[in-house]
Parts: sequence; structure tokens; C-alpha cells
Amino acid sequence: MITAMQGFKDLFAGSHPAKKLIRGVGMRLAGQIPGVKQEIMLHALGLKGELPELAKR
Repeated sequence: MITAMQGFKDLFAGSHPAKKLIRGVGMRLAGQIPGVKQEIMLHALGLKGELPELAKR
């Protein structure tokens, strides 16, 4: 999870044209493909996926 978050941080930092293109396409796809945005949000909130015992409800 830490590596994924660092990757997002690096992707969203700066204004290089290639980064802007990748960000735009990725965000557009995540918003348009049914269920993708919801899955990403559930994982980011820690409500889905493999969690340590202390993190479970």
C-alpha cells in the first residue's frame, strides 16, 4: 500500500506532459468503467482486501 501511495504521489506531482496525459486517461477510465471507482475507494478506505486483524471491523 505504501508503494502504491508513493506511486500516486509521484504521478500527481509535477506538470510533465506525459504525466498529465497518463493522469487524465487514468482518471477518465476510472470514472467511466462501471465499478472501478467504487472498488478503488473501498480499497483506499480499508474496507476491502487483505487487512491486518486489528484493522478489521
